[in-house]
Amino acid sequence: MWRRPAQIGIRPHPHRRGLGTSTVTARPVRVRCAGCSKTQVLLPTALQVRRADTTEVIGTALVHKANGLGYRRITERLDRPESTVRRWLRRVPPEHLHWMYTQGL
Repeated sequence: MWRRPAQIGIRPHPHRRGLGTSTVTARPVRVRCAGCSKTQVLLPTALQVRRADTTEVIGTALVHKANGLGYRRITERLDRPESTVRRWLRRVPPEHLHWMYTQGL
């Protein structure tokens, strides 16, 4: 059972890159388990753990890939490094991209 404690000692999260030149800053929420007293930090769904880009940017790259674009074209459209975009695309299994394509995203 989780309960939300007072906002103590939690600093704003570093800036994350959104689409275009926008940045997103969020304050994570620290929650404590009522049973074992361990704490966890919860991020908003717009942010990914250990990623400098928002969920929107990574999702846009996956949609472009599902529509048949290669990583170089995606890199140009999103203005991100090639290695970063390739890493995102490699982590998604081909059947998931196929599912996105058939859903019409």
